[in-house]
Amino acid sequence: MKFNLVSLVYKLVVVLFISTLLIPGQTSLAPVEDVFIYTFGGGQGANIFLKYNISSLPGDIVVDSAFLTPFVHFVGTNWDGDAKFFNVNSQIWTGADSSRLIYSIATSESTHQSTGFAIALGQARSVDLRNIVNIDYSGGHTFCSIKIKDPDDMTFQPPPGSYPVNSNETLAVGEILSNCYVFVYPSEYSNAPPWLVIYHHTVDLSENDDAANLSVNAHPNPFNQSITIQGCSPNGSRLSAVIYNAIGSKITLLENHQGTDNKNIFAWDGCNESGIQQPNGTYFCILRNQDRTKTLRINLIR
Repeated sequence: MKFNLVSLVYKLVVVLFISTLLIPGQTSLAPVEDVFIYTFGGGQGANIFLKYNISSLPGDIVVDSAFLTPFVHFVGTNWDGDAKFFNVNSQIWTGADSSRLIYSIATSESTHQSTGFAIALGQARSVDLRNIVNIDYSGGHTFCSIKIKDPDDMTFQPPPGSYPVNSNETLAVGEILSNCYVFVYPSEYSNAPPWLVIYHHTVDLSENDDAANLSVNAHPNPFNQSITIQGCSPNGSRLSAVIYNAIGSKITLLENHQGTDNKNIFAWDGCNESGIQQPNGTYFCILRNQDRTKTLRINLIR
């Protein structure tokens, strides 16, 4: 009982310690490019492509959640609110590119909303798309592009020589011939563009003079498979290192492979103590010796 109580108190202290460092914020972005592309092959589909400039986001935030909030102005009679969102792996596409060029861009980190997307007139809200946003934010990219496709739309190929619809009036997604589609306003409607709303927080990593005497570094950072963390204290004392996620939950205790010149060497493979891979995002490595604590921010991108 005594061990469990001490362990619980320790965990609460760590969570409270990290929580006091969190500074919340919100950023709403309108797209710098927004088009839709017709596709064929078993029907006539419409697919939305949105490009956001995320360079205005502070460089030291943790993305807590992200939502698309387009304004719906028409709903087809058979639209069921089923939508799939993808990260578009390109920084350079524009609405002047051909439909086939844009549609052929590789995508990743898809998120499926099975119901409830844009089912009524007015402002809609997607499911959480932070994993899509984090691909580009954690990668230090200028833009984040999102593709929206109806999973029930089986069309797969734009016509040869066609170009995206860059309309001042509407964006469309869904299967047109079966009335399973929805229209939303584009960025030209300055009061109702398809906003990307990002909720985030900043972690205050300011430290006292004693902590500054702990020399730490991590590489590569961001990482996708493993990261090496090195720490050195001025008195040569042994360090411990624990990984926490952005909300203060403990992920794992790292093994110390103490090297020469008072170096403490740790490696993390992006898994928790049970060997389960952790999602993309920002994590914190807290290094300690007897009287000093140092917090290191690390980013996992797979």
